[in-house]
Amino acid sequence: MGRVILRRSRLIPIMNASQIEPTDRQISTQLILEVRNVVAGYVEGVDILQGANLSVYEGELVTVIGSNGAGKSTLAKAIFGLVPVRSGEILFGERNLIGLKPEQIVRQGISYVPQVANVFPSLSVSDNLDMGAYTRDGNIKELKDKTYEIFPVLAKRRNQRAGTLSGGERQMLAMGRALMLEPRLLILDEPSAALSPILVQDIFNLIQQINRTGTSIILVEQNARKALAIADRGYVMHLGKDEFTGKGTDLLNNPEVAELYLGMGNFCKPSKDIS
Repeated sequence: MGRVILRRSRLIPIMNASQIEPTDRQISTQLILEVRNVVAGYVEGVDILQGANLSVYEGELVTVIGSNGAGKSTLAKAIFGLVPVRSGEILFGERNLIGLKPEQIVRQGISYVPQVANVFPSLSVSDNLDMGAYTRDGNIKELKDKTYEIFPVLAKRRNQRAGTLSGGERQMLAMGRALMLEPRLLILDEPSAALSPILVQDIFNLIQQINRTGTSIILVEQNARKALAIADRGYVMHLGKDEFTGKGTDLLNNPEVAELYLGMGNFCKPSKDIS
């Protein structure tokens, strides 16, 4: 089997365990999430996802990119039970997530950070983190201290209302709150949206730091170049399907992907047929 996995359309399978190539850390050969031919949409009869596929291995950082309306965020929400799924499978381990409510999916070990409305603005930073651990029993001080270590700015702002934080600090708080559940899989929906270039880099550095602790991550991003540069693997969505997939660096350097999705001014250009 070849080492470069870069294909169009459906990918069954995308790769097997022996083909996973760790970067600077250990990636397990255990598949923890598999999305198979998922058709889903917000309104009955209007399907945004048209047979989407995605897989995540333990410890992987997987990026999902694509033009506006391609189905990136819909895929993330479908995994988390926020969008009705008409057909297909979403397997987390051996459990099919389809039909479960978000609070049930959280208990399976998945946390989701939406792009907007991702903190409680009237509560303090500390109280927001407490809310993140609502399904846990017992003392959460150790978890909280660990979160403060990852996000030192939150430790300084712990008594400050979340609504008074900067955009970057709110995004850090949203990520920190999600980590209070110690998820096996963290789904981030457009974490760099509306942030300054300096804060964008800070957020991407934190995402890598979280991933290095062993947390698997699905990163849905419009900042395609930066997202692919840090990804173990990436998916390019187009018209509700996974148009391309492969190692992040392979997608970043692929001329077809670069022309259609990474070039200045043509990120929303429709795909042409290369089959």
